[in-house]
Amino acid sequence: MSIGRNPLFPLVSPSGVAIFGASPTPGTLGYELTRNLCQGGFAGQVHLINPRHREIFGRPCHPDLAAVSGWISLALIATPAASVPDIVRACGQRGARAAVIYSAGFRDSDANGAENLRRLHEAATEARVRIFGPKSFGYVVPGARLNATPVERQVPVGKLAFVSQSGAICASILDWSHNNEFGFSAIFSPGNAVDLDLPEILDFLAADPNTESVLLYLENLQDARGFLSAVRALASVKPVIAVKAGHQPAAAQIAEARSGRLSGGDDVFDAALRRAGVLRVRSIGDMFSATRALTTPRKPRGPRLAVVANGGGPAVMTADLAAELGITLAPLGAETQARLAALLPQARLLCNPVDVLFDASAEAFAAAVAAAMADPQVDGVLAILAPHTFEDPLVMARATIRSAGASHKPLLTCWMGEANVRRARNAFAEAAVPTFRTPENAVVAYAFLVNWVRNQALLQETPPALSSYVEPDLERARTLIRRALDEGRESLSLAESKAVLAAFHIPVSHTAHVASAEAAVAAANQLGYPVVLKAADIGAQPRLAVGGIRLNLQREDEVARAFAELDAVATAHGSGGGVYVEPYVDKPAARELRITIRPDRLFGPVIGLSEGGAASEIYDARSIALPPLNPRLVGEMIGVPHVARLLGPLRQMPAVAQGPLRDVLLRVSEMASELPWLQTLDISPLLADEQGVVAVDARIELRPLTPGHERYAHMAICPYPSQLSADWTLKDGSNCTIRPIRPEDATLLQEFVRGLSAKTKYYRFFGTVGELPQNQLARYTQIDYGREQTLIATTWRDGRTQMLGEANYATESDGRSCEFAIVVADDMAGKGIGGKLMRCLMAAARLQGLAEIHGEVMADNDAMLALMEALDFIVNPSEDEAVMRVWHPL
Repeated sequence: MSIGRNPLFPLVSPSGVAIFGASPTPGTLGYELTRNLCQGGFAGQVHLINPRHREIFGRPCHPDLAAVSGWISLALIATPAASVPDIVRACGQRGARAAVIYSAGFRDSDANGAENLRRLHEAATEARVRIFGPKSFGYVVPGARLNATPVERQVPVGKLAFVSQSGAICASILDWSHNNEFGFSAIFSPGNAVDLDLPEILDFLAADPNTESVLLYLENLQDARGFLSAVRALASVKPVIAVKAGHQPAAAQIAEARSGRLSGGDDVFDAALRRAGVLRVRSIGDMFSATRALTTPRKPRGPRLAVVANGGGPAVMTADLAAELGITLAPLGAETQARLAALLPQARLLCNPVDVLFDASAEAFAAAVAAAMADPQVDGVLAILAPHTFEDPLVMARATIRSAGASHKPLLTCWMGEANVRRARNAFAEAAVPTFRTPENAVVAYAFLVNWVRNQALLQETPPALSSYVEPDLERARTLIRRALDEGRESLSLAESKAVLAAFHIPVSHTAHVASAEAAVAAANQLGYPVVLKAADIGAQPRLAVGGIRLNLQREDEVARAFAELDAVATAHGSGGGVYVEPYVDKPAARELRITIRPDRLFGPVIGLSEGGAASEIYDARSIALPPLNPRLVGEMIGVPHVARLLGPLRQMPAVAQGPLRDVLLRVSEMASELPWLQTLDISPLLADEQGVVAVDARIELRPLTPGHERYAHMAICPYPSQLSADWTLKDGSNCTIRPIRPEDATLLQEFVRGLSAKTKYYRFFGTVGELPQNQLARYTQIDYGREQTLIATTWRDGRTQMLGEANYATESDGRSCEFAIVVADDMAGKGIGGKLMRCLMAAARLQGLAEIHGEVMADNDAMLALMEALDFIVNPSEDEAVMRVWHPL
C-alpha cells in the first residue's frame, strides 16, 4: 500500500483542520490544541469551532461546521462524549476522512460509555471517517510543524518515530526531547484506539520515507495478530525498539485496568517481539541507548567484544557487566597480542580488556583499537577514554574514528566526563559512531546490537505448518479429537493423548487400559516385566500427587495389588475407575523433560520446554517459542542457557541426543498449527538420554471451535502457506513452479527486477527503477502471509533457478478487499504465465476470506488490460486519465 493510501495519511498531511471545542481559556484542552495549531507554524488551513466564542488568537471562531466555508479533511474533537458521534457524521458529510477524538467517556465504566461508543462506531462507519482515539493524546509531525497534542513544544525534526500507548509517557518524551540529540519524524499516542491503532500506525511508518527507526512504548494489545503482522513488516525494513511495561503480574493488572485490554504473559510477549525482529529493552533510557547504538551501519556477527581503555577501573566495570549480559570478552589472537606488544611496550596487560595506560597518545590509542578491530576472533570493539591533560579528547576521538577504517565491525565509544568531551561526542555522532557517557551504558548498548541482529535473523524464519519429515496422520488425530468433543468431553484420555502424539510420529510408551486385576496381570505378562500402573484419567492434577502411580512392578501379585489400590484412586477422583498398564521405561541416564502447548490470551498457542516434574513449577525456568517452528527456531529454544545446561553432560551422564528432541519439538509445532482444538498439551515426563526420547505421560485438553474457523486463525504467526505451491505447464510446453515467496528469495527477486525492461518496470512500479532498494527488497520478501501474499513463478534454467513472474496482493484496511500487482518477465510474454499467476493469486485471496481484488493498470499497458479482460475483470477509468482501475469479485 502506498503511503498516500494509508488511513493515517489524512492525519499527517491534512489540507484543512477543524478544531471542535476550540477555546481561548488557558489550561483547557481546546486552548492547547488551538494554540499549537494556530501558533506552531502549521501551514495548513485551521478552522475553529465553538458556539461560545467568535474569535480566538485573532482568528474567527465559528458556531458550527455549517458556518465553515473552507475544505475539511481532518477533525480534532475535544467536546463532551455525547456530542462526538454527530460531529463525526457531519465531518464525513463535508469530506473529512479522519478524526482525532480527545474526549473520554467511551468505555463501559463511563456513564453512558457503551452507548456513546456504539453511536460513534455507527457514525464513523456511515460517514467513512477513520477514528484516532478516543481519549487520544494526539500526535506530532515535526517536519510539517503539526502538533496535534496538548503539549506546547517545538519538537526537533529527525528520522526517529515514537509510538506510545501512554499519553503521560508521550508528554514526557516531548518535554525531554527538547534538549536531546534525537530528532523525530513523527510521534503518535492513539489512546483507547477503537479504530486506528498500532497496526495502521506501524504500516504508515514502514512506508514513511522520513522515518528511519521506530520506538514503541507498549502496555497491551487489542489485536495481537494484527500488531505482529505490522511490526514484522516494519522491522524487516527499519529498526524497531520497544519497551513493554507490565512485565510483573501486579503491573500487568494495572495496565489491564487502565486500558480495559488483556495483557498476555510477559515471557510470551518477549518471545513474540523477538520473533518479529523487534529489540525489547527495559526502560525509556535503554530505548534511546539502543537507538544510539543502532545508528552505526556496522552490525556485530556475534557477542565477542574487545575493550580498549586507558585505565583499569573502567575496563573492570565493563568486564563485570559484559558477563552478566552474556557478552563475551573475546580472547585476542597471538598476532593481535604481538601487534599490541610492539605498540605498547609499557603496557602491563595485552589481553582483553586492553589497558593502554592513562597517558597513551592518540596514535597509540587508535592503533590499539585498530589491532582489536582486525582480530578475527572479535565481533565488535568498545573504546573507553578517561580524559587527561596529555591529549585533546577531540584529537583522540578523530584518531579513533580513523582507526575503524573500512571494517565491517561496529565501534562503540565512551569518552567519560562531560564538558571536556562534548566536542568529541559531536565528532562521533557526525561519524555515526555510537558514543556513551558511561562504560556500563556502552556495554548494554553493545548487547542491544547483538540481540537486534539475532532477532533480525529470527524475523526471516517463516516455517510451514508441517515440517519436511514424514507427514503426520492428521485424519487419525482429528478423528480422536472430534469424537471426544462429540461426546461432550473437554480432555482426552491418556491412551487417546498418546495416540494423537503417535499420529505425529512422537515416540510414546505403549498404554493399555484395563478394568480388572486379571486384565492388568494379562496386560503385564504381554508387555513384559517390569511394568508401571497408573490410575486412569484423574483430571489435571499430577498422578504422583494423589498416589495414582506405581512404578517398576516385577511380579503378578504386585500388579494385582497395585490395580486394586489405583482403581480406588481413580474412582475417588471421578474417572469411573480403571487402570493403565505400561512398560517400565528404564533410562538411568535420562533427563525428565516437559514439553507443553499453552494458550496465551494474546498470542494463542505457545510451546514450552523445561525440566520435568515439580522443578518446572518451582523455578518456572522454561524456554518458549511461538509456532510454527523450524530447525533454526528449535535451536534457539534448546540453546537457552538453563536448557542447554540441562541437556548437556551431568554427573557422569552423557549429554542428551539433540536430534530426537529437536524432532519432537518440530512435531509439537505441527500439532499447535494443525490442531486448533488443542487448548493445552502437556508431555511430562518426556524421557531423554543419549539414545533418544520417549513420552511416558501426556495430557491433552480441548476446546470446541467457532463455526467458520480459518485454518490458522488461532495462531499469532501465520505459517508459510506451502499448500499454495504447485507445478504448472505453460503454453509452450515448458514447466514452472508457482509458490509463495520466501525471505531467502531476495537475490532471486533482485535479479528478476534487474532483467526487466525499463517499460515493464514502469508498468509494475509506476516509476523508473534500476533495482529495488535493500529495504524495499526486504519488504517484498519478508511478508506476513496472513494479510498479504506474493506468488512467484520459477523455473530451472541454465543450471540455476530463475524467476519468471511475480504477483502480489495486500489486504486493505476493510479486511474484505485487496490490491494486487503483477509483472512477468519480458521474454515470457504470451506464454500464459500471467494468467496462471493471477488465477493462483485470486485463489489464495479467496482462501483468506477476501471478497474483492482490485488494482491499477497504466492506460497504455495493452497486454495487461487484455489479461484483465480475459480474466473477467471489470475495467473502469480512474480520476487519473493515465491509469485504469480494474476489479473482480472473489
